[in-house]
Amino acid sequence: MIRTEFPTNRAELKEQFGYLSFQCTFINTDVVVVRSRRTYKYVLITYCCGRKTGFICEDETLQWEKAFEIFKEVPSNYNDLDQWETQNEERLELLVPNT
Repeated sequence: MIRTEFPTNRAELKEQFGYLSFQCTFINTDVVVVRSRRTYKYVLITYCCGRKTGFICEDETLQWEKAFEIFKEVPSNYNDLDQWETQNEERLELLVPNT
């Protein structure tokens, strides 16, 4: 798991994800990035109070159905992410805020 200090600066965000725009709706929300090790395509998963609440897919080349599949596969509880990443470390990596 790649842990980074948040908030990162704009240059780091742009380098990692292209363009991101965070609004007030993300206050008290953890944003976790699930990225494919093979294709580097990614889906942002949102957690609020430890519960999975939604996803964002800004990658136009990633089909919506595949993004939704990834969303369903990710654990519903934020605390289960470490174990899930270990089980899927060959194909996926997680980018999470440093807590």
